[in-house]
Amino acid sequence: MLPFVNLSSDPEQEYFSDGITEDLTSRLSRLAGLAVISRSSAFTYKGKAVKSRRSAKSWGYATS
Repeated sequence: MLPFVNLSSDPEQEYFSDGITEDLTSRLSRLAGLAVISRSSAFTYKGKAVKSRRSAKSWGYATS
């Protein structure tokens, strides 16, 4: 899961989008059969425009 982006005009709200990303990553990682990358791996893409297929390939996941 890639980090959510703060779309508000208030940079102090950045913690909110980061918190949502962290919470969803944590909850999804608990589901059996679902592979989720770590928080630190996901946040290396924060602030960057990334195509999801390229990200999946760099993490070793097959894409169709």
